[in-house]
Amino acid sequence: MTDKVTQRHRLTRHLHLAWRHRRTLLRAASIGLIFGLLVALSIPKEYVVRILLSPESISDGSSTSGNWAADILGGGEGKERDAITPDFYPYIVSSTGFLVTLFDIPLQTIDCPPDSTLTLYEYMDKHQSRPWWSFFQTAFGKLLALITGSFLDKPREQQTNYVTNSNTDTTFTILTLSAKETGIAAAINGRINIEPDVKSHTVTINCRMQDPLAAAIVADSLSRRIQAYITNYRTQKREKELAIALRQQQKAKQKYYEAQEAQADFEDRNRDLAYRNAQKEQIKLRILTEQAYQEYVRTSLQAHAARVKVIKVRPVFAVIQPATAPVLPSSPSKLKYMAAFALLGIATGYIRLWLPGWKKFSSNNTATRQ
Repeated sequence: MTDKVTQRHRLTRHLHLAWRHRRTLLRAASIGLIFGLLVALSIPKEYVVRILLSPESISDGSSTSGNWAADILGGGEGKERDAITPDFYPYIVSSTGFLVTLFDIPLQTIDCPPDSTLTLYEYMDKHQSRPWWSFFQTAFGKLLALITGSFLDKPREQQTNYVTNSNTDTTFTILTLSAKETGIAAAINGRINIEPDVKSHTVTINCRMQDPLAAAIVADSLSRRIQAYITNYRTQKREKELAIALRQQQKAKQKYYEAQEAQADFEDRNRDLAYRNAQKEQIKLRILTEQAYQEYVRTSLQAHAARVKVIKVRPVFAVIQPATAPVLPSSPSKLKYMAAFALLGIATGYIRLWLPGWKKFSSNNTATRQ
């Protein structure tokens, strides 16, 4: 009971203090409102484009949230588990190798002529507006780079291939980026976002840019490249199996044709002969031809099945919400900045009321008025 009384007494004391110095707090709130408006006006406008994809299931229709990834990417087989599921899409997009492939996306802006284009790399490098306080950050970064000597720009891309085994075709590519390109890749990564939703079986792609048309183009290109990446991953193994099946089919076909020609040539040369040896050889050639034909039919069926698997494992994405250039910016919100800085001004002014020097000044000022 005593603690509650003490808390009420403290709250009443704070309220009396705030009411007594209400003019000071209102002045601090007004200053915060003005400063918040200036900050909001200094921040460049940004537009958000959202694409909603729904990967179509190719199973028997009994897909659930638990086997969603298997239905989408596994061709409904249910026996082979994918290494890349929709939950891994954000990691794929945020990887440096994937971000580098986005550098060459051709795009346009609202202000540029219709027949002129620029790449995403150029747009992020030379067509970005920044608030006035970023000048000090840039100056500090250049000074730090000048001191450390990292201002020297490295080549854009250096690729080195290492063959791990002379009996295989396995190679590894090492990608080296300069500090500038690494920063641009990080900036692009901060402006795109992938949100898979297992419950609704959808994948949301968000792109945030300072130009609405550029945001729509980048979001659409990102959607297409994700689909191409997943399709290439899914079909790579099946295409290898198809190539092997086609080679086996070609070999079986060649052997069948050779056996057929050998049988026909033997029968033409021994048409009028009635020897038992000739008859035995003729029967043998017919059997070999029949076996070669059966092998050719078997490999043809395998090749056809491999083609079906290649088509079956390709993921199909239904675009529920396509990319459209937004009309209104999504940020910054002037009201939020003004409210936040107004509260900050009130909090700062109230804290100053409790400072010893301010209390002394306030008491002297009150005495002088009296």
